[in-house]
Amino acid sequence: MRIATRFIRPPRSVWRSLLSASLAAGAMNAHAAIPASERAVLLALYAQAGGSGWADHAGWGGAAGTECTWHRVVCDAAGDHVVQLALTSNHLSGTLPSLAALIRLRIANFDSNDLGGSIPALAGLAELESFGVEANHMTGSIPPLAGLTHLNHFSAAYNDLSGPIPPLTGLTQLQQFFVLQNRLSGPMPTLTGLTHLSIFNASDNQLDAFGDVSGLANLTYLRVERNRIAGPIPSLAGLSNLLLFVADDNRIEGPLPDLSDLVHLSGLVLDHNAITGPLPPLGGLAALNDVVLDHNAMSGPIPDPPAPNHLVAGISTLCPNGFTPSTHPATNAAWNSATGVSPWNADCDPDRIFRDGFDSD
Repeated sequence: MRIATRFIRPPRSVWRSLLSASLAAGAMNAHAAIPASERAVLLALYAQAGGSGWADHAGWGGAAGTECTWHRVVCDAAGDHVVQLALTSNHLSGTLPSLAALIRLRIANFDSNDLGGSIPALAGLAELESFGVEANHMTGSIPPLAGLTHLNHFSAAYNDLSGPIPPLTGLTQLQQFFVLQNRLSGPMPTLTGLTHLSIFNASDNQLDAFGDVSGLANLTYLRVERNRIAGPIPSLAGLSNLLLFVADDNRIEGPLPDLSDLVHLSGLVLDHNAITGPLPPLGGLAALNDVVLDHNAMSGPIPDPPAPNHLVAGISTLCPNGFTPSTHPATNAAWNSATGVSPWNADCDPDRIFRDGFDSD
């Protein structure tokens, strides 16, 4: 429920005081001197990333003591250290220099530019909270992230990165991790212990195995579709806030794990794999909107829909698989509605599974 609040205008004397304080802080920062090593990083960034062609490069390259006034450079209150570089969508090109000397850096955002080369080492940036190079042309591997105990957001999606995802163990503040649409390989890292993690998206890569995900009570989105993941789905126990689990177009084998803890799950998308066994009971998954399981090798009678049933009409897909109809007419009617096919099992011809294959890469 929205609670209305009345805006009370402060006296003019208060506004004058705030304005004076702001101007004083700006003047202080304009003349404060960051360390020469930090200035050198900024100058290297300007030189290596095509600074003269940036959409806005106001102030960059100015005299010592003006660095905190340069466009999208933020310093701490005393003007002693750079704490933020927010250069998203600013026509950066070329490569990133070493950032190691920016010892107080908390936010580094280079998303949506034309940067190439590799991601610089991050391991020594002990105060780093957010790092983004999304939507560039970065190559090479993701550098080690060990020791970044304040990191809560990491995005390197939409690049040309390769190699494994580094271990995420110990990144206890991590909330969002985006590496989709690269060429990353090897196993998905273990996520257990990342108790603040909300989003993990590594779709459209070349990962070949799941990592442990159990017990992540804050995880809401888990996306690993269009990889090369083989083997079974790991335990999903404790994922009580998971909203969306998408792992279609892989090589997943074995039966589905128990789903009963996924009480907020709205979407289950696992089509085009080699999953076997029955569809587990769905009775307690009242938030479920769609179930996409076609092109697997599942079998057994279709279970009752969730109760209450919020499956959206016409968007679930269950066949081809080896599912058989329920003995309860109401259950079959509910799946007819959810799939938009009547009867819902019209395409669940077991022979078709092996005739057409699993359509995985």
